Amino acid sequence: MLDWAVDNWKWLTGPVVLAVLYFLTADRSKRREGEVAAWRAARTAKKGEPARGKPGARSVPKLPDDLGALVENVAGGAPVGTFELAPKLAYLAVCNADALSGSDHQTVVAKLDGPPISLTVRPLPVVEGGRASQGGIEFKKDPEFTEQFLVEGTDGASAKKWLVAPIRQALLDLPDVWLTVRGRLMALTVFGPADSERLEELVQVADAIFGEHGAGGAPSLVGEDPDEGEDDSDDSDDDEDEAPKGADPADPEPPRVVVVKASPGKPVAKAKPKTPQKKSG
Repeated sequence: MLDWAVDNWKWLTGPVVLAVLYFLTADRSKRREGEVAAWRAARTAKKGEPARGKPGARSVPKLPDDLGALVENVAGGAPVGTFELAPKLAYLAVCNADALSGSDHQTVVAKLDGPPISLTVRPLPVVEGGRASQGGIEFKKDPEFTEQFLVEGTDGASAKKWLVAPIRQALLDLPDVWLTVRGRLMALTVFGPADSERLEELVQVADAIFGEHGAGGAPSLVGEDPDEGEDDSDDSDDDEDEAPKGADPADPEPPRVVVVKASPGKPVAKAKPKTPQKKSG
């Protein structure tokens, strides 16, 4: 038996390796599916609404053709799930590595408005403990961004105009993110596995970019908090409720003056201030 195994070890190695890869891949996929489920649950609206109650939680079978082609070009991979962030405008694609793609990734793709542009923003590689030298489009007034990212594009002036300060700051908040813009489409990618919190961070950065250049009126990609914008105080109405200068605060209305045209030979009655009503109790 041993002699047979020695003579045929090459034939045994292939199935064993495939079996190991299968179990490792299956376990990884389950973990990623669990993180996606946690991300969807975290986006559930308040008051017990179902997960589909907020944008981004609705699963869709596939991306639109143009956005799907961009994901394939940027990162590829085998889809774990595709989720709609804004109907027909923006999506989150979560993908595992496959034979042609060497890394797991999660990518937000979206349609843009405005003049078409081609640019890429990616982290500068680390060489001997420090960032590699800059060889792309530099932002001299934003040294922190220039030290962190390599920006490449066909038109440096247009790239600088497109990458406004809020977008640069959002990218700095997620320093290992890759941004690809092709025409009126964008892809924002984080490579490697990501937990639910990191997925939401990616969507928030995409929302900052989409808010500047998004198509269809650039609706929010992160959903609206039901309590957002509500304030128990009436500070916003203070100016409207404030009594005019010189008026008695106890008087709900300032004195009214009525102008009456006098008939010939008749005196004009003088208007009297409105008497404040006494407060009960």
